[in-house]
Amino acid sequence: MELQTELTDLYIQSQRGSALFGKMFERVSEHIFQVAEVANIFNSINLLAVGKISHLFVSHAKLQNSLRYLEHYLNTTHPDLALLRKDSSYYFRNAKFNAFRYDSCFIILLHVKLTLRSMTAPLSLYTITKIPLPAPTNEVHYTKLSCEYEAVVYSRDLDYYLPIRQLSTLDSSDVIDLSQTNHILKSRRFMTSRCHFWRQGGAK
Repeated sequence: MELQTELTDLYIQSQRGSALFGKMFERVSEHIFQVAEVANIFNSINLLAVGKISHLFVSHAKLQNSLRYLEHYLNTTHPDLALLRKDSSYYFRNAKFNAFRYDSCFIILLHVKLTLRSMTAPLSLYTITKIPLPAPTNEVHYTKLSCEYEAVVYSRDLDYYLPIRQLSTLDSSDVIDLSQTNHILKSRRFMTSRCHFWRQGGAK
């Protein structure tokens, strides 16, 4: 009888110990999760400080939905305008934004570039190489194209082209912001000798 009582007490103590250890591990896990959340918030704030949007504050899905809404708004109210970039990944890599608090809300104001809908077609950069050509009637005489441009930005789907006097004036971006450069967009509707040459020889 004494042996049975002793074994019963040992079993009860072991059960209490297991429950205690289980409760301890549960509490420790909760604290580890909270520490991880604090570290994630800290890293996200550091990203904002260096000009990068954190996925903690704005997810890909939410940003893509916002871009679709803005595109629908432009189609309805300003049909001549269009989003220059529609992929959300671009804004996480390169976009400019302002972040501020309004009451109890944290607001991120994203700078989204717009362009004319008629200018949304992809453009190609063609460099101009001047080659001396011998005259057909004189072997010692050579002619060379007289052109002050080094390149032309062009698309067969657009009514405009952009002559580039110096390639060094173009940066590494794949977007040319005409408001920040001295380049002048020209219309293909108004024919000039240079435009005619380009249409006949460079864009078929």
